[in-house]
Amino acid sequence: MIRKFATKLALVLTATLAANAAFAEAKQSPAAMALQRKLTAEYPNTKFTSVVEAPVSGLFEVTMGTNVVYMDDSGRYWFFGNVFDTRERKDLTAQRKDEVGASAQEDGGRVDLSKLNKALAIKTVRGSGQRVMYVFSDPNCGYCKQFERSTEALTDVTIYTFVVPFLGDDSYLKTAAIWCSKDKLDAYKKWMLVGVAPEQRSGCTAPTGELARMATAVGIQATPTIISGDGRVQAGAMGLQALNAWLNNSRQNVSLR
Repeated sequence: MIRKFATKLALVLTATLAANAAFAEAKQSPAAMALQRKLTAEYPNTKFTSVVEAPVSGLFEVTMGTNVVYMDDSGRYWFFGNVFDTRERKDLTAQRKDEVGASAQEDGGRVDLSKLNKALAIKTVRGSGQRVMYVFSDPNCGYCKQFERSTEALTDVTIYTFVVPFLGDDSYLKTAAIWCSKDKLDAYKKWMLVGVAPEQRSGCTAPTGELARMATAVGIQATPTIISGDGRVQAGAMGLQALNAWLNNSRQNVSLR
């Protein structure tokens, strides 16, 4: 009797472990798959690496490159910030960013810089300007705004910022308004750092389509994406210290004109 019971228990445990393993492999729920399909259709120029149910009930965790955001099942409302588990005392968002950052390792490939049209960029020069980077930024991207704050303290750098409308219709409107401003850099900075929306101007056609096509041509799938003066690529925002170290590793041979 005991032997039969043990055999049955072993079979039950084996079946349970197999079911758990299958569940782990297929961890994306039908609702998450539906949301990913919706996002892919609405934002074809953005690569949604992963969409899974978040630890917080009713929210989904969405990764785009090394960016992590949260949203509802409609995909309309996006939440930028960190989820902290007070019971386990863990920053779940920081942990997830570390995971996707480690798996991405996108620095291995290099971009052909000749494909970047500097005439479409907002140019910033500080100090000697000897370190060069190219930034793809969406005006409605929360991590882009966070990254923009990090760049404020950079010295001896030339920054070419390509404002690209990746995140929907409002991004197109803001990209066009920034481009058509009398002072593009001032309009961009005021919006990204202070939240002062750029004014819409008539009689001006912004190259939003050309910007989006260029981003796609060099493989940009999410914002912010940073390209160094020697073509290395970093997807996702970096803090000042990490950004300085990354730029200092460049083997640059580029024109600053």
